[in-house]
Amino acid sequence: MQAQELDKATLLRARAGDSDAFARLVRAWEPRIFNLAWHWTWSRDEAADLAQEIFLRLFRSFDRYDPEREFAPWFFTLAANLCRNWIARRRMKTVSLSGDDDGAATAGLDPAAPDPAGDPRRDVAGIAEEVNRALGELPPDYRAVIALHYQEGLEVASIAATLDVPVGTVKTWLFRARDRLRTRLRGRDVV
Repeated sequence: MQAQELDKATLLRARAGDSDAFARLVRAWEPRIFNLAWHWTWSRDEAADLAQEIFLRLFRSFDRYDPEREFAPWFFTLAANLCRNWIARRRMKTVSLSGDDDGAATAGLDPAAPDPAGDPRRDVAGIAEEVNRALGELPPDYRAVIALHYQEGLEVASIAATLDVPVGTVKTWLFRARDRLRTRLRGRDVV
């Protein structure tokens, strides 16, 4: 079941506390929310924990959802805010433990991993790995706009509303993210 397939009646039943309807909602949205969380955390385990936290927050605050409005933008906003808070908490822990806050988002990357860019026989999986590494080097906000735009298919205005930032900021982040990706991937002979 796709997230878009949830009908209004199911959403209203879930909002009213129907556990079966809420379970259907979770099953429908779980892949998209996990994917969004993964783009913020860059760790499968942490993304799973964060996705669970997002659904728990949805359960607790579902009464704030206005059924006259579209569900997806409201839910993405809730999820993005939790992701942003997670990043802020993580940065605070990193700063307090290491005293180093360079803003680089490299969680989940293995610097000792072999560099497939040196192998002229790279296959599609090797290129995908390079793209994922380059994505992992982007700041979390840049990864988020890339995920929301290219994977979720959201327009710039919707991303701005979801992240509660101006449209110009989203455009800037998308431009800078694409530019950084292009530069990094060119340096690795991927593009």
